Amino acid sequence: MGKHFKKVLLTAVLILVLTGCMSPPPLPLPPPPSFQFDTLDTSALRGKVIVIDPGHGGRYKGAIGKMGLKESDVNLGVALYLWGFLYSAGARPVLTRTADTTVAPPSHRVLNQDLLARSRVSNDLAADFFVSIHHNSNIYDPKKNTLEIYYKLVDAGPSKELAECIMKRIQDVFEMDSAQVLPGNYSVLRNATSPAILGEASYLTHRENERKLTLHGFLRSEAEAYFLGILDYFSKGVPKILDLTPQVEVISHAQPEIVGWVQDDGRGGGINPGSIVLSLDGALVTHRYDPSTGKVSGIPRNSLISGGHTLCMEAKNFKGNSARSFCTFFKIALPPAQVKLSPVHSTIPADGSSRCRIEAEILDANNNHVADGTVVSFTTSSGKLGNAFAVTRRGKATTHVIADYQAGWAEVVAACEGVAGSTAVAFDAPKEATLEVYVGDRKGGPLGGAELYFSDGSYAMTDQLGYGFYHGAGGERMEFMVWKKGYLPFKSFLKVGAGEGVRETVTLAPVDHGLMWHKVVVIDPRGENEDTAFDSDAQQSRSEVNLQTALCLKELLDLAGAEVVLTRENESIPTPRESTKKANEVSADLLLSLNHGKGSSPLGYYFNSTRGKLLASSLTQALDEVASCKGLKMMESSEFILVHTTMPAVAVTLDARSCKGLAKDSEERAWGEAQALYQGLRYYFKKVGK
Repeated sequence: MGKHFKKVLLTAVLILVLTGCMSPPPLPLPPPPSFQFDTLDTSALRGKVIVIDPGHGGRYKGAIGKMGLKESDVNLGVALYLWGFLYSAGARPVLTRTADTTVAPPSHRVLNQDLLARSRVSNDLAADFFVSIHHNSNIYDPKKNTLEIYYKLVDAGPSKELAECIMKRIQDVFEMDSAQVLPGNYSVLRNATSPAILGEASYLTHRENERKLTLHGFLRSEAEAYFLGILDYFSKGVPKILDLTPQVEVISHAQPEIVGWVQDDGRGGGINPGSIVLSLDGALVTHRYDPSTGKVSGIPRNSLISGGHTLCMEAKNFKGNSARSFCTFFKIALPPAQVKLSPVHSTIPADGSSRCRIEAEILDANNNHVADGTVVSFTTSSGKLGNAFAVTRRGKATTHVIADYQAGWAEVVAACEGVAGSTAVAFDAPKEATLEVYVGDRKGGPLGGAELYFSDGSYAMTDQLGYGFYHGAGGERMEFMVWKKGYLPFKSFLKVGAGEGVRETVTLAPVDHGLMWHKVVVIDPRGENEDTAFDSDAQQSRSEVNLQTALCLKELLDLAGAEVVLTRENESIPTPRESTKKANEVSADLLLSLNHGKGSSPLGYYFNSTRGKLLASSLTQALDEVASCKGLKMMESSEFILVHTTMPAVAVTLDARSCKGLAKDSEERAWGEAQALYQGLRYYFKKVGK
């Protein structure tokens, strides 16, 4: 193996020089590696597909040192050596690039396309691991020299374990001020389907580091550390979850057997039974494990309701390596066993046009709702039906029966998969006042879910056909109000007496012309606990003030029709990783991180986010105009949540003393801040035009 290794290593160095990575004069063959390659047991690496991604390249140079050294060149140098080591060990290493080029075709001019192309190389090969090699920079602190290795944010198993193995080896080689294994959500990590890590082995902006990184021997030493860390990881065995059922199928019984299969590769000492975790919709499932076959089985303790369910399994071997977490999805669709019908009125006027809502509730044998989308058919003995067929939502299906011109009654029957139920509605002069309100948009379309409030305390909600119903004492001048999220409230008066049936049509206008409709906004109230005298009446912790403003902003956005996700809703403070993970679980349009401080009011954004900068600019403008906040400063920031979210994000720190337009009272101040921030979001969404 020694001669073969030297031949591969020489080839790697020749590629390094020919591609112009360092542009030095011809170099002799590098000195032998710091380890005895022939003495290593590299059998654990045989056949393993490892994609090596030298970060940056082509027009994306990355960091540049004081002496002009480009990060893209350094990354490629380390990657070429690592490729040689892995190839000689019998692995199947693949480089995303072998020269100073982009990975995406030249026609792709957007950075994100190049990043996606790197992950795609790994995904197309179904790689065992994806390793992205980088070198950090900090132009504000050229003395900074730390080691950081990031693992995929959502994988605290194999990705983190590989990062820890590599970290130990690099620490043995290089002296660093500090070293951290951190969760990360960089594009190449989150889009790689395999376990993935991204290494920032040193800071290129550190002068001594830059000098060392011009030397091939130093690059080779770094590659050796990566190689040995990868070998350490695979030598501890890689367990696998082979299958987990049920998956992607509809099941017609409420307690299906759950079966999974797990195995070790013979290097990890077998599967550790105590490490096996079987969970259903986040709740643990009691299971049995047969080590002779690798079978894991269990049955849910309680009957499952109809609908979708998520099943997951985790396991480790005795040497501590984790299998990739395996999750699957299945549906329960239990047959209907009972149909319950309920009319909103027992009697409606026999005028040929009054209507009554009929709601059918479909239950299974466990008295739970059937699955959404179950078809229900309706028939009536007299009058007319608003619709003869409907599908269930939350176990209920709705139709309307419309009165005849003659007094009488109608039997309404709802049937579903051979099960039926019925109810009766009379067509006659009602004893109480009855009112039907049709709520629509400006185009006349029905608005379901609109809330109706009446002055006598009654409440109703419109159905998917747009109708809401009232019955009661009525009055000469009864006030009512209609409200729906995303629309301006409507208020009016009407006269409805006992025995009368009145119909009313209401048209709602959208808030801000619908600008906020369907927008998803993540608000992150920061959790610092320092006591800060923001309130003239009482001391409030910074955490409380942040949350108070966040809740006010949430209410404004809710009213305008946006969907709002808070990273916390009480004094329980998540870590930056937890907040980032929660934000990334939703497909959000933007993230706003809120904080309060004294002496400055910065608005931080990730340097590589064009829309993040635009959002910061929009918020700065609004805070100045609405709250008279002076001294606001936009700045690039490397805060964790800004770097690792998938959406445009800004971290706002407000100093109440510099905002002359805000009240001193804590509640009024919070509303004032929220109104200014809301205005900033309006500016932003108008600019991006979506």
